[in-house]
Amino acid sequence: MTTAPYFEHSTTDLIDFLVENPGDFDRVRVVAASLLQAKQNERLWVICDELRRIGRLNGFVAPAMSECAQLPVQLATIDEIFDFSFWLEVIQIELSDDQLKELGKHVEGELQWSPFSETRSSAGSGRWIPSLHEEDSTLVQEIHESIESQVLQYIKEKAQQSNSEFIQRAPRLASLQSWAISHDSDGHEAWHLHPDGYLSGVLYLNVPRDMQRIWSNEKYLPGSIEFSKWYPFDEHPRQYADRDRIIIRPRSGMLLIFPSYYPHRTWPTGSAEPRTCISFDIVPPRSSE
Repeated sequence: MTTAPYFEHSTTDLIDFLVENPGDFDRVRVVAASLLQAKQNERLWVICDELRRIGRLNGFVAPAMSECAQLPVQLATIDEIFDFSFWLEVIQIELSDDQLKELGKHVEGELQWSPFSETRSSAGSGRWIPSLHEEDSTLVQEIHESIESQVLQYIKEKAQQSNSEFIQRAPRLASLQSWAISHDSDGHEAWHLHPDGYLSGVLYLNVPRDMQRIWSNEKYLPGSIEFSKWYPFDEHPRQYADRDRIIIRPRSGMLLIFPSYYPHRTWPTGSAEPRTCISFDIVPPRSSE
């Protein structure tokens, strides 16, 4: 691929460019941004629909399709792959308050935390454990086993309820990769998604009860997590209808499971008490892509 703008290349060349390296998820984001800026929505749909056909709905493909959908049949496809009421699972895990506190104290006090990486979507004050799944901790491994059990149940139930290509292409082999995040008062996550994963999720270990607004924006609930059909492919904030997003205010012990292509962000808690959670991806082996 030459250095010319992506929108100047043929549709076939762009598809080949995106297919030749399945692990380079950022290619889709850059190509989508280029075509959207050039107002080549129809071409972008053709490219993304071909990627979806060959099982490449992960990463930025789905939100790119959402951005360029115009025809009724295209909009119906977007409604299916971003059906929050079906694909976003909210589970209250069977752990007592004492067990959650014990796990939270263990993660907060006994494991090694690091400052946020500059490449992450994290903003404000906080810290993280990048590879929690590698920690030699009985408590952590037990919670991972609980998460894996819930994920398997999720896939089983969705397969019984839907013949969607997404669920039919569920990987037979996958690894659970997790990281811990602890946000302070102004800590939050900007818009992002999890391109490496098939499914993603978050388990909230501790959610403050005294959350309050610290920004003038009246549309957000402190400490909430927001999912959307849209991803900001450019610097301009997008205005979208309430039906195109869902906002959840978490509580301790809540587990969320969702497709990894769901764009999402979180809002600050405004609390002196940290919000601590375990995030995870179910990652297929590269060879299966």
